[in-house]
Order: sequence, then C-alpha cells, then structure tokens
Amino acid sequence: MVLKKIARVLNVRKHKFVVFVDAYTSNQRTEQILFDRETFINARLKTGDCFAIDGVEGISKSGQQVFNVNQVLWVSPAQNWKPAQNIPAKEKGYDRYARENALNGGDQLKVFRLKNELIRGMSTLLDQDGFESVKCQVLEPERTGSAIPVFETKTHFGNEPLYLRITPENQLKQTAAMLLKSVYTVDHVFYNKHADARHQPEFCTLEFVALEYSKQELLRFITRLSQISHDLCAKYGYQTEKSKIPEIVDYTDMERMNIKYQRRIPEFENTILTNVPVNNPFVRSNLNGVRTETRWYLNGCLTAHGYEDEVDPQKIQQALEKQKEENHCDNVNEMHYFKWGLPKSVSFGLGIDALVCRYLNLEHMTLATNPLGINYAHPNRAIQSDPLVKQMLTQKENSK
Repeated sequence: MVLKKIARVLNVRKHKFVVFVDAYTSNQRTEQILFDRETFINARLKTGDCFAIDGVEGISKSGQQVFNVNQVLWVSPAQNWKPAQNIPAKEKGYDRYARENALNGGDQLKVFRLKNELIRGMSTLLDQDGFESVKCQVLEPERTGSAIPVFETKTHFGNEPLYLRITPENQLKQTAAMLLKSVYTVDHVFYNKHADARHQPEFCTLEFVALEYSKQELLRFITRLSQISHDLCAKYGYQTEKSKIPEIVDYTDMERMNIKYQRRIPEFENTILTNVPVNNPFVRSNLNGVRTETRWYLNGCLTAHGYEDEVDPQKIQQALEKQKEENHCDNVNEMHYFKWGLPKSVSFGLGIDALVCRYLNLEHMTLATNPLGINYAHPNRAIQSDPLVKQMLTQKENSK
C-alpha cells in the first residue's frame, strides 16, 4: 500500500547506494526513511528541510522498520545559515536587504536569544524598582496626535476607524493615573512612515511611566541597561568597542567639546546627552521656561529618550488642538487620563530593536526586529503582488 508522508530532516547517513534519513514526521514521531542515492541527491535534502514523499513501509536488513521512498513530491528548504557579511558587496538595495534577512546566518539564533534575555533583564530592573508590567491595546479607537501616518482598519460592526498604536504612552499614563503606580510595557508599535521594500512597520519597544523617578534614577536605569547589554554581548560572543558605562554629556558642554549637535552625532558611541532642548509641548518646562529631555545615543543614533511630563491640563489641551490642526485629523486621543489626576511623572521610550542592532553592529534593523526571518517575504515579490503598495510607490514617484 502506497502511503504519503510529510517530514523534517533530522539526520542523514549516506552509504554507497542508499541514504538513510532520520526524520520527524507528521505522525509526531521520529522515523527512518530510505532513499536510493540518486533520488536523495536530486531532492537536494539537508538537515532542517521539510519534504513530502510517497512510498511503502518495509524492514531494513538490520530488522528496523523503514519507509522506502518511491518519489519526492516537494521540498521546502530550511534557511541557509550564512553570515550576512558574506553577501557580495555588489548586491545593493532591496535584494540585499531581502537576502540579509533571509540568509543572515549562524547569528540568527544568537540574536533571538540575546534579545529575549535583554528583555528579561530590563523587565527585572523595573520590577525591582516597583513598576507594574501592563499590556496595552493594539487597536485604538482614537489615534495619537503624532505626525506619523497611522495604519487604519475597520470592524464588521460599524464604520468607525480603528488605528494600530504608534505608541502605548497614552494608555500607560492613563493606567498609571488609575493605579497611582509606575507602569511599563514591552511590546510592539507600528510605524507607517515609508512605502518601500526596506520599511519594517513593526518595532519592539520599551515604554514606561514612572511616578517616583528622578532624573538621576533615569540615568541610573540607562546605565544599568547598558551594562546588561555589554555583558550579553560577551556572553553570546559579540565583540563591542562600546564602553560598559555610558558617558554623560550636558547639551551646553557640546560647543566646548567641539561637537556639533545634529540628527546623528558620530562622536557618541555610547553617550547619555542631558538637558536637550525640545519643542515638545508635552514635556514639562524647567524654572527657566525651557523644555528639555534626556537622550541615549548608540553608534551616534538616538536610541532612547526620557523626560518629565507636562501636567497642566490647559497646556496639554492647547497642544492637542494645535496638533490636530497641523495634522488635519479630528479623531485624536484627548489624553483622558487627566480625569484621574495624573501626578508628576517621567516618561521613557526605548527602541529595543534599535538597541540590539546598534550594540551588535548588525547591518539592518530587520535583523533585530525579526531575527529568525519568520514569514519573511521577498520585498520585490511583495511589491509586485500587492496593488496597494504598488499604488503608493507610484504616487510617491509622481509627487517628486
């Protein structure tokens, strides 16, 4: 009786005329499968591959039960574990990013495990400081006042739009006001900034709202996080030239240090820049009327920032109205947490994927965002098959 099986290759033992494959089958057990050598070579099977075959059950010369293969129906290759740095330099653009994500190699599992351990470490720090971990809603009935375009969807039960969250900050502040307790979340946000093949819309972030944090405690938290990152690099075999303890630089000292303030500051390998002036109306003013925040730079790029929140309801409402007008949107989150009387708080946001990418010197953010390459689609194919993406790219090109 001819049977069909689906299996994954666990081990291969080659002999002169036949090949024995130990495979985990869809029957949820390990079985011994017998190929003739030519069939095995033509199928190009290797460890980790999934395949479908038909054949008959039999007994080997040693008396073990085996499945004798008649033909290979299909093969789904496992990922090729090749280091990203081996990709030829001539492969630029979308193809390069696709191959980096699909082929970034022996480091994939290391990056995955390092990132998970980093998240556990930062969560432990916050738990020890009395924070409570909360999960925020992915779909929000009101968008934030951000200028970043949001992903919008609808339900079957009405025409009112729902938005994928850009930041959990508003939900965290409302939760903190209700609990009168510091809260944090490690979760994903969704940015709709670009419509090209390199854009990764989903990022893992840490956000917290602290009711009892001082500026010094914020600096201490970043420093401890830097130490954890440095130790994990050593544990997983990554070499880093970054100092274990970040240097602390005051914004007003940059001119004396002959460092120009700009979007990217190459002099800052691992630096906390304090008292950075910002125009954000949601940041509280100091005694001199200046709104400032603390920023953490890795590889010259802004990776995290924290600030003391403005708590004057009238100022917040005025800022919201201004943003609504500038961004041409009506359905904006009105920050209802003021109903519960939010006390003085410190907000902090960290891009976990950015931290991993920059600490490990990965070639692209997607290598940290999705290190195992799960459900990764080749960008060029995605563009050709997705009419919406194609339309957005055409509009972008025509607007130039």
